[in-house]
Formats: sequence, C-alpha cells, structure tokens
Amino acid sequence: MSEASAIDVRAAREADVGLILAFIKELAAYEELSHEVIATEETVRASLFGDAPKAACLIGELAGAPQGFALYFHNYSTFLGRHGIYLEDLFVRPGARGSGLGKALLAKLAELVVAEGGGRLEWSVLDWNAPSIAFYRALGARSMDKWTVYRLTSAPLQRLARHSRGFRVSMIVAASREGVIGRGGALPWRLSADLKRFKSLTMGKPIIMGRKTFEGIGKPLPGRANIVVTRRDDFRAEGVIIARDPDEALQRAEAAATEMGADEICVIGGAEIYAALLPQVDAVRLTIVDADVVGDAFMPRLAFKEWRGEVAGGVEPDAKNDAAAIFVDLSRV
Repeated sequence: MSEASAIDVRAAREADVGLILAFIKELAAYEELSHEVIATEETVRASLFGDAPKAACLIGELAGAPQGFALYFHNYSTFLGRHGIYLEDLFVRPGARGSGLGKALLAKLAELVVAEGGGRLEWSVLDWNAPSIAFYRALGARSMDKWTVYRLTSAPLQRLARHSRGFRVSMIVAASREGVIGRGGALPWRLSADLKRFKSLTMGKPIIMGRKTFEGIGKPLPGRANIVVTRRDDFRAEGVIIARDPDEALQRAEAAATEMGADEICVIGGAEIYAALLPQVDAVRLTIVDADVVGDAFMPRLAFKEWRGEVAGGVEPDAKNDAAAIFVDLSRV
C-alpha cells in the first residue's frame, strides 16, 4: 500500500466525540494553552451533533488509525457576497507529521468550499509556529498582516450579551481606605448615610449575596429579590431565592429583574461573592470610608485603567456617621 493510499479523510461521526476532545486537548498542549480548555464531551457533542450543529469536523486517518482532525464552521464575506469556511483547529499527531495527512485535511476543506460555491478558506496560526507557517505558505496561503483579530469570551462576552437583554450588574460596596469591608461578619463602622444610599440603590431590584452576608443581615431585605449563594444543601430561609453558585445567581437575578421590571442587578457581598462576580460587573457604587479600621474581609482590587468614576456625594462625621465618607460611582471603561 502506498503512503498516499494509506491516507483517508472522512466526516466525523457522533461516536468520535471522545476522539475529537482528545485531539483538542493534544492541540492545546502543543500550543501551551491547556489551561484554557473547558470543553467536555457533552459540549462537543451538542456543538457538532446536536439539533442545531454550530460546527463540523473531519477526521484524518493513516493506515486506518485516526491521527488528526480539522474542526471548522462556515462564515461569510460581504465583499465576495459568498460564504466560506473558517478552520478553527487543524492538528496532526507528531508521529503522523510529514505523511501528507495535514495537507489532505486542508485539501478536503478546499474541496468543500469549492463544491459549495464558497469564496475562501481561512484560519489563524500562532506567530511562533514556524513549521506550520512554512507549510501554509508552501500551499499558497498568505497571511493577512494588516488585520488584527479581536475576541470576546468569558465574562466580557456575557456582560455584552446581558446588555443586549437590557440588564446591567452593579457592585454595591463600602470600604475603608485600605479596602476593609467587614470584621467578624459585620460592618466595622456606623454610617447612616451609606445605609440610605444602599437602600436607594437597591430598592426594587434583585440583590445577590453570600450566605454569611445574609446571616449577618438576619432577614430578607424588603422590596428586593434576595438571592443567596450557598453550597450548603441544608440551607433554608423563607423569602429568599437560593443559588448554588454565582453563575446560577445571575441567571436567577435576571429572571427576578424581568418579573420586577428592573434593569439592574446588585451584588452586595461578601468578599468571596464580590471577587467571583467582579468580572461580570458593569458598575461599582463605592463608599470610601475615611477610617483606619482593622478587618478580616476586603473588597477585590480594581484595575485603575479599567474604570472611570465620578464623585456622587459624601458625608462628614456626626452623631449618625462614625467617619467621613465619599460616594463614588465607577463605570467599566
């Protein structure tokens, strides 16, 4: 059997899901990006073989053994007025490189584009991957040097999608100059003005909090949908909505906001919830307390370049306020 005749490229089948995920992980390891892989067999199956597939895959075999894959989806060129194929991943196992399998996978994709009346086949390559770049150039592919790829993923993608649905997420927090927000499960100061600000900012909206914060408050806050994040299966509290993790809390908060006619979801603490949901936050309503206090809970640090703010007021010490404070409204840049 000749080397060429030993190569076979076929469409992936649902039974190949485990194999496809293995190829994905091997490619990620080669590109030193294993830490970014969160795909599972379930997500791969749904994407490639579900009711509405979003991508497709070719399996490359050498002498009957799967040795590589090409995962792709269709895109569209407005200038050409025709669709094309975008190659998301191309991978050939080290032992099969040089066999012609990679070229066979690309050739099959080119055949699909032409047969469908498409206009182009394109993909991205890491700039340090010299062997692949040389291989692609040998095929006649050219780099798009004047183009820069932009990508939205994870929290920024979710924030933008939430904006489209008409919601924003705000973090409501009071902290000392050193970032202290609590001590022993309670506030380390008495600030009547901050409590009034808190009430005005959260009334009529869903509020997300951790179990310890809820227990520190002692009861559901009236006029708001109280969503408590806890991993404890035995936690029960009348008048609250329980969520098992921050993502579920946001989903429940959106549902509650829709029912209430609100467009804002408020995250009110404690420290772990602030840290977990900060990437999802669009605005921070911050009270900076001018006090030197000792605490055991701290607000997460904010990257200065990611936020712009304005002073929204303040208060001087008096009988109802232990310290001076400044109210600052921050919006994500």
